This record gives sequence, structure tokens and C-alpha cells, in this order.
Amino acid sequence: MPVDFRYHLASMMAVLCALLIGILVGIGLVGNPKLEQQVGEFQEKLANQRLRLQEMAGMLDSERAFSKEALPRLISGRLQGRSVALILNHDFRGRELHEEVATLLRSAGANVLSSTVILTDFIRLKNRRALPIIKEMAFDAPLEGDLRSFLAGKMAVHIAQGKQRLPWRLKTEGLVRLTGNYELPAGFVLIVAGAETGDVTSPLFIDLPMIRSLQEAGIPVVACESRTAAVSHVGYYQKLGVSTVDDVDTTPGKLALVLTLVGAQGHWGEKAGARPRLPPLELLDRQPPQPASPVVPVP
Repeated sequence: MPVDFRYHLASMMAVLCALLIGILVGIGLVGNPKLEQQVGEFQEKLANQRLRLQEMAGMLDSERAFSKEALPRLISGRLQGRSVALILNHDFRGRELHEEVATLLRSAGANVLSSTVILTDFIRLKNRRALPIIKEMAFDAPLEGDLRSFLAGKMAVHIAQGKQRLPWRLKTEGLVRLTGNYELPAGFVLIVAGAETGDVTSPLFIDLPMIRSLQEAGIPVVACESRTAAVSHVGYYQKLGVSTVDDVDTTPGKLALVLTLVGAQGHWGEKAGARPRLPPLELLDRQPPQPASPVVPVP
């Protein structure tokens, strides 16, 4: 796995800035032999630090190249024959995280059936607008509570079970965006999370009801988000016992997600509540499932 040099690079840049300030001060006080000597020493240190920085950048490039080559070999076939439905807990507005996750799953052999985006109107849905949809679908509406949570739970289960009527009804209301096949059941649901603002409405009234409904239906659910998410949601999911990966935009996070879908349970990544960055690598010792051999008719 690649070594993360972010903190080292930040420290090096701070040192370089301090040295440059020292040089400028020295130049401003020309005529003092002692200061001129110090400027020379600073210049020498600066040259050495630049050389070290170049060496570290080269090491980082090498580690990234290794990761790019190694990851496909490590995950190949690990999710063969498994189907997954993605649910994005908000509109990522052109960010490529969900596409990156979908590509990862396909590289591991999974069949990514669908990608459902929760839109802002769903997050802000009022009971008076939700009730007609519930009646049209002939659901037993709760006597009290938040009807958007009720609909979110129903939607997640219907997506996983390959029942397309409700998801498409919500689409016509502008509450979700749908991509893919909603007619086939999924083996598990992957929630792609994280947010750009601190609004907790989505995880409390959308995400958690979806997870509870999936758990009650016996449908496996896992959640992931990027290391760079401004606001993390994985803490909410962990309280419901959902396995999470909080740095799926990194190579270790990608491997952790695949191993989690293989069977590892826990919280992996870099943020609060996460365990070591990777699930047990012994899972790689398991032979990935082999595709079924075609049946040859006997003449």
C-alpha cells in the first residue's frame, strides 16, 4: 500500500517558507558579515531541502504507480457474480466519486445494477406532498412521524428487491435521479455518502431510515465516502452496525471496500471511529469465485 506523504510534504513546505523569510531578512540587512554568513547557510539548507523534497515526490510517484498496478490484481474477481445497487445520499454535482466507486466494483467483477441519487427536494420533502404518493402506492401510511423517512425506507428496499414502480414514481416527482436497471434484485446496497455542508437532515431523515429498512428486510448494506468529504456521515451509519469505508477515494480505501463487500466487518479508513486502514488481508487468501462453466449438451 502507498505511503502517505501529505504530512511530510506540509512540514517541508513550512520549513522552506521559514528559510525564505530568513533569507529576505538577511538581504535587507546587507553589510553585516555574520548575517551574510547566515544567509549562505540558509541558502545551502534550502538547496538540500529542495533536493529532499524532489526525492520524496519521486517516492510518492513510485508508490502511486505501484498502487495503480497492484490494486486491479488484488481485487480481480473478488465480487464475481454479485450484484449491487448504489444509492448516493445527495447530488454530488458532477463529482466523479460515484463513477469511481462503480468502476471499482465492476473491476472486481460485480454487476452494478443501478445508481440512485437523492435530490434536494427529497431531503426537504413535506408530509403533505409525500402523503399522495403513499396513498397511490397503497402503502399503510404511519399515523405519525416523518413521511419522507417512510418513503426513503420503502424506496431502498424496493430498489434492492428489483421493484421499480416506487423509484420511478419518485423520479417523476423530481425527488430522485435514476440510472440503470431497476427490474433486477441486488445482492447488497452500497450508500455513497459524505456532504459539502453540515446539514444533518439527510442522514437522520433519509439515510438512517433506508438502512433500518434494509436491515429489517435482511438486505446487506455498506456505506462509503471520500477522505476529502467536508462533512462525514459514517459516524451515523456506525451506530446502526453498518460497515463503512471513509477514504474510498484512496487505494487503501478501494481495497478496503472490496474486502468489506467480500465479508469483512468494521469501519475502515482515517476518520474518527475507524479501525486500522485495512480489513484483514487474510481475506485475499480466499480464492475468488470462479464463473460457472457453460453446460455442454451431450450429443
